[in-house]
Amino acid sequence: MNSKPHISILKMNSLLNAYNSTVHSSIGCAPNDMTPELEKDYIEKKRAHTDTLRLTTRLEPGTTVRIMTASDRFKKKRSNLSKELYTVSSNEGSNVLIKGADHSVASYPRFRLFPSTIGKLAKTIDNAKRGIVEEILDHNQSKYKVRYEGGVTEWIPKKNLREGRPTIPSPLEHSYFKALEASK
Repeated sequence: MNSKPHISILKMNSLLNAYNSTVHSSIGCAPNDMTPELEKDYIEKKRAHTDTLRLTTRLEPGTTVRIMTASDRFKKKRSNLSKELYTVSSNEGSNVLIKGADHSVASYPRFRLFPSTIGKLAKTIDNAKRGIVEEILDHNQSKYKVRYEGGVTEWIPKKNLREGRPTIPSPLEHSYFKALEASK
């Protein structure tokens, strides 16, 4: 409304006043009537609701799922699902870590995964990581020699263990160096 040149400041003020003095169904009061206590109660109620949703839509480890591949609203839902099955490894907030038969892993948002037992287990997840790192075996300046869940070992950059936080050592790194220090 503000981009239209024919709306005056007085008209805009009256629209904003009407909006802010009208009861909103989502918060149960008018924005002008919101107090710090009501705001705190509202936030806690929404947080509890989100936690409940997370628990009820949670996928248990070991569940097999299919991935929604496209978002074409004119196709039937079943045609948008992957043909292969993947196994749920763990839940990470609103994302789910899934893996293929070769222990390669990928993280997907929960809403894109559908429990299913129809199909064959996928051999791998395309463009995914090798798998879940089980243990750090050795290190040098910029790399770690790691063993993956499937038993494969390789040298990887340190940043690969620090997803999203490249300067903060991961819990696996902390335990590796603690064990290394204890063995001295």
